[in-house]
Amino acid sequence: MKRTVLLVLFGISVVPLCAVTAEMQYVVPYQLFVGDRAELYCTFACDVPLLTDDTVPYFVAPNNFPIAADTDAYTIESMYITKNGDQYQLSCSFRPWTPGTITFPPIDVVAAVRGDAAAFSCVVAVKPVTVQSLLGGGESLHGPHGPILLPGTVTMLYLYCAGGVCVCTVLIVLAVRWQRIRYKGKKWLKRLRYAGNVRRTLSRLNKLVHAPVDDPQFCTVLERIVRTYLEIRTGYVLSAVTTAELRDVCAGNGSERAGEHERALEMLGSVFCRADGVRFAIGAVDYVPLASGERTGLISRVRESIALFEAGEA
Repeated sequence: MKRTVLLVLFGISVVPLCAVTAEMQYVVPYQLFVGDRAELYCTFACDVPLLTDDTVPYFVAPNNFPIAADTDAYTIESMYITKNGDQYQLSCSFRPWTPGTITFPPIDVVAAVRGDAAAFSCVVAVKPVTVQSLLGGGESLHGPHGPILLPGTVTMLYLYCAGGVCVCTVLIVLAVRWQRIRYKGKKWLKRLRYAGNVRRTLSRLNKLVHAPVDDPQFCTVLERIVRTYLEIRTGYVLSAVTTAELRDVCAGNGSERAGEHERALEMLGSVFCRADGVRFAIGAVDYVPLASGERTGLISRVRESIALFEAGEA
């Protein structure tokens, strides 16, 4: 009776053990040198269910590593287990510190997942790993690792080179054609200035048509508008120039269209003479006020003169 009880107690105290050998094992990188960071992959089958969630890898906490993590031969940095169908894969990230053959002790994957209190054990036998010395063949040093390139780095380098070539090409073209570009730029800016001058002048003339002012004030404002236009158009200050001197000062500006400019100056001269007669002859015996519709006629002649000045700038 006592012998039966002892056998039962002994059977209860024994933990079921499952010892397996990795069906497939490989190391990345294939040629491993001292100090390199390497990944050890072991595929095995285990009758004991290890993972509750088969879709998420189980990362083993460092305090649950089933073998020593830091030795003179290697240092284990991380460890995780994944399930692939009916099999499991053990992944171990480590760094070797000694050349030659490294022998890992058997790894109890059940203890790694469930701790030391697990009722079952599944021990995976890991095959030895060979580590190369930094002195390959005892003569030549191990070559340096290639640069780590982010995805798209080569494409970005090509784009930068192409952009640099385009910028250099543009700078060379600008340097060769600088005088021509400068001339065209100045001409374009002058056209913009003239166009703005015309818009402002015509806008002021439109407002003057219906302005509630008497004849002398109308003529004064009309002459001021025309003088401002001609100052910008010719580049001369005309505020102190008399009507008789106006044609001589403006003559020769834009000689390439001298005929149109002469006609425009003649029309403006007649407008100025009529305006001066209204401004300065008021109260005289021969004073003739502006007739009905004459304001519109004067403004129309000013507009026609502006059109002649600007005809060659389009």
